[in-house]
Amino acid sequence: MQDHIDLAAYSYRFVDFEQANIFQANCAVPITFRDYENLRHYHAAYRRKYIIPLSEVVDLCRDKKAFNEAIRQTAFAALIPPMLQRHDVQFPFVLKKRISEAGLDVHMIKDATDAAHYAEQIASDDYICQKYVPGAVEYATHMLMAGGKLYYHSTNEYRMGQDFIVKGDAVRPQQEAFGIEADAAIIEQLAGILRAIGYEGTCCFDYKLADGQIQLLELNPRCGSSLFREINLYLAAYHEALRRP
Repeated sequence: MQDHIDLAAYSYRFVDFEQANIFQANCAVPITFRDYENLRHYHAAYRRKYIIPLSEVVDLCRDKKAFNEAIRQTAFAALIPPMLQRHDVQFPFVLKKRISEAGLDVHMIKDATDAAHYAEQIASDDYICQKYVPGAVEYATHMLMAGGKLYYHSTNEYRMGQDFIVKGDAVRPQQEAFGIEADAAIIEQLAGILRAIGYEGTCCFDYKLADGQIQLLELNPRCGSSLFREINLYLAAYHEALRRP
């Protein structure tokens, strides 16, 4: 992030919000879940200096099963790949831990051998089984929502090189394209999901496209690391959102 911030426009410092006094700051930008909690707890009097989601909305988004079930009750149900019953799975499918990040505890189950290897996880309520969305291209769209209005979005494209690969910290894409032009209809659908669950703040959607339609992999209710490549545009939008009526 430090390499991208326009120092002629912004001065900044990284702080622990549990210890820092944000009284003199123009804004406070949370990066981690701990930042959310510390801002709520220690800086409630300065809430016009930051934008964060409600704790119950964060909890909903982090729990993949609860999030998928919630969205399937909205007008955006078709954007969620079906969750599968453990006794009636069809190969290939994706095994996901309900609460995890960065592609950790997400496994491709391509056949009975894979299923036997992960039998304990498949049987666990801490995991879900979900229909696999084919394709070697994934997208990440960062968004900033405040007061039901979308103030910022940027989209990246990731080419994995082959199918049946889970993008994350353990497996990096072969090609990355940052700040691509995303279709307006896609942006509006993603923003609609945020409005449907009452999301305020910064987040990152991970998804694939199947015949031009979003197939949502997850919604990360925090800043994604690739957001900071366009940090100055984001900060400008963040200040604009803080100035809303």
